[in-house]
Amino acid sequence: MRCKASIRVVLAMQLEELDLLDQHIAELGRQLGKALQGSQEAVLRLCEMPGVREDAAWQMIAELGPEAAVFDTAQQMASWIGVCPGQEQSAGQSKSHRSAKGNRTMRRVLNQVAWSAVRTKDSSSGSSIIV
Repeated sequence: MRCKASIRVVLAMQLEELDLLDQHIAELGRQLGKALQGSQEAVLRLCEMPGVREDAAWQMIAELGPEAAVFDTAQQMASWIGVCPGQEQSAGQSKSHRSAKGNRTMRRVLNQVAWSAVRTKDSSSGSSIIV
């Protein structure tokens, strides 16, 4: 019986720790929402895309900025993120290389959004996204 009582104590402590972590996550979400209040229009535009929720939009804006103005083209942004393979041409022959490491955080967010979009019901992107 003593063993079961000590296991209950340990489990109760772990549940308290999980509750505290949930509170911290909620507070950080509120703080992030306040910090990105000026970019709310960009957040709403991103959330219109299938698979993009508010937290994913926040991460995208944190990495790229509200307008992604640093990049002149979508190709430059894709290269910076590391989602396009390198191309090398020599003597008329093309060689494809693996993608650069790029921005891992942004690549993870895009991967999660793509998987979410594929699983979204009544979404036109479900059949057109290749993951």
